[in-house]
Amino acid sequence: MNRDSSKKIVEPSFLVEVDNYSEGCKKVLYFLDQTALVKYETVDFNSDMSCSASDKRFWTMVESGLENNRQSVTALIEELQESGYRQLLDLTKMKQGYESKILHILVHFLDGFIGIDSSFYNLIEDSHQISDSLHRRITENPQNYWLFRIDAKNKWTLL
Repeated sequence: MNRDSSKKIVEPSFLVEVDNYSEGCKKVLYFLDQTALVKYETVDFNSDMSCSASDKRFWTMVESGLENNRQSVTALIEELQESGYRQLLDLTKMKQGYESKILHILVHFLDGFIGIDSSFYNLIEDSHQISDSLHRRITENPQNYWLFRIDAKNKWTLL
């Protein structure tokens, strides 16, 4: 028996510098089309969870995404620690395999490469964070900065 269903994979938010909602959607889609790091079968924009920095919810939503990213980093570090990697020098003994894959994902979070687990991504600075200078620019011109939340889905078939 075949059964098709939609499965929600992730709901990341993207920070972009644009003048309006429509332009921002195009910028996010262009980025997702161009990057080889994440591929989604479908991308839907969640207009209720997208807003400009002029919206009073903006910084709360940004902080939520940043906190989710921090929690992912913490969980990856804890997983490495449970596998016996407690100091940086322990990494010299690491063999390729499950733990090296965890380290790989962790480093992507830290160096700014988007991944399937990214909750917040700053397209302006290609980062999982917001620099102090960008924070100031957003505060000074909030109408020029938008946060876009997507619902990325993948189709799967149960046989």
